[in-house]
Amino acid sequence: PSPMGAGGSTKQASAPPPAAAETAAAAPPTKQVMVFAIMRNTHEGLRGLLETLVGKGRAAAATPSAATAAAVQAAWTDFLTCLAWHMTIEDRAMFPLFDKMFDGVMTKDHLPEEHLDDVKLQRKVQAALDAFSAEPTADSANSMLVVVQDFQKQHVEHLVHEEKLMMPLTKRVEPPQWRPGLLHEFLVIDPAASAAALALVVREMAVRNPFKATLMMFLATQRSTLPSEYAMLLPGMRQAVGEELWAQLEKEGCGAEGKLAQTDLDLHAQKKAELFGESTPWPAAAAAAGQQQQ
Repeated sequence: PSPMGAGGSTKQASAPPPAAAETAAAAPPTKQVMVFAIMRNTHEGLRGLLETLVGKGRAAAATPSAATAAAVQAAWTDFLTCLAWHMTIEDRAMFPLFDKMFDGVMTKDHLPEEHLDDVKLQRKVQAALDAFSAEPTADSANSMLVVVQDFQKQHVEHLVHEEKLMMPLTKRVEPPQWRPGLLHEFLVIDPAASAAALALVVREMAVRNPFKATLMMFLATQRSTLPSEYAMLLPGMRQAVGEELWAQLEKEGCGAEGKLAQTDLDLHAQKKAELFGESTPWPAAAAAAGQQQQ
């Protein structure tokens, strides 16, 4: 499936309430932005981070050393930073939401279980990287590369499974006016993690994906955040894409303040209460969230 772009699909490739001192806009902007691009295009970032990781792994296999081992570890850390944020949103919010809205579809299709399987594979990668770092030889480098490439294959298969199942469902989250408030809650589950992960996502997208897909990532983030929140996220994202691409993004309005409106927050609170009752936190995700922390 293609990443979400500003003109539609492009060619391939519990949260605290807002501070009382800050007031959301009274009404949302009239132009509709595909805010679920935040989730879909994060997959593009994850694919890119895996390509970077494998590239560093191949370089290390060609020239095993402490320096190339450190480069692979750094690429792996970047990937895990983004993945942990993304999986937390899915496990704590998106999977429970879609299970509630669509007859348990996430659980029936075993997506929480796939997250647990992925965590086990992550441990194998970490062990291989640690072994290579401890003794950077040709043998340990080649063994590490095999494990990393196997992880890439299996993780991408998981991403494709999610995309085929979940992206059609995002279009059934009605009314569309609910979506920015919903994505806002996803982003504020862990604001610092959101800032780190979004910068990594757009860094990879800037060099691997069409401009319109990167543009939509910025616009979706802008549409789903309050001014102070977007102001916190934007510097890292801007730096990650580089000044040349930022100049193009700024012309498209990405430098303006966050556009989340009070009506978005109110509608999200209403829809969430209708689905889950009056409790503020999202329901605990099925066994996945707790087991990942063990």
